[in-house]
Amino acid sequence: MKNINQIVMKALEEITLATVPVKRKLNFAWEKLGDEGLKMIANTLSQNSTFLEIDLRDNNLSESGAETIGDLLRVNNIWTELCVGHNQIGDKGAEFIAEGLKLNNTLVNLFLTGNGTSNEGARALSSVLNVNKSLKWLSITENQISDDGVISVANALMPMMNTRLTHLYLNKNQIGDQGAIALAGMLLKNQTLKLKRHKYPNEKELSFVAAFY
Repeated sequence: MKNINQIVMKALEEITLATVPVKRKLNFAWEKLGDEGLKMIANTLSQNSTFLEIDLRDNNLSESGAETIGDLLRVNNIWTELCVGHNQIGDKGAEFIAEGLKLNNTLVNLFLTGNGTSNEGARALSSVLNVNKSLKWLSITENQISDDGVISVANALMPMMNTRLTHLYLNKNQIGDQGAIALAGMLLKNQTLKLKRHKYPNEKELSFVAAFY
């Protein structure tokens, strides 16, 4: 079992190696950095301008770690892809990341799959869709978002609000008829967006919306 110092030292080594021109992605997936580990490497991350993608899947990050990510997004205008899937950032963590994105103009792909995010977090992310100019892919699958949160997302993606996002992943949430109707209405008007599905066995969710595209 690695201790936090070993994990952090490995992460710092990865960041150093990212200065090699051919290495453009930092893959920290399943490293179990935790909130403290991420804070320990945050300064080095903020100063590195060579890599474009960072993968923080399954790193035991909570809302505190998401706050660190939000701070990094405010000052980082290099990253184009960020994966924070399968952590435990919750609604407050989604809010921290959303606030960071309001001042970020380079991130294109954001993956927040499986983070215990519900309607409050979905509303925070919806507010970003109105102001962020770079985001094109957003995955918030495997969360706890129900109709209220989905309606907020749908409203934020009406053509007069946002025609920049091209791919939205929403399945494996708690979407009912009203949420599906809101999404279907938005999709009929927003011709640039595709509602995508991560495929899961025997999943029937969003079948109503699927009939519209």
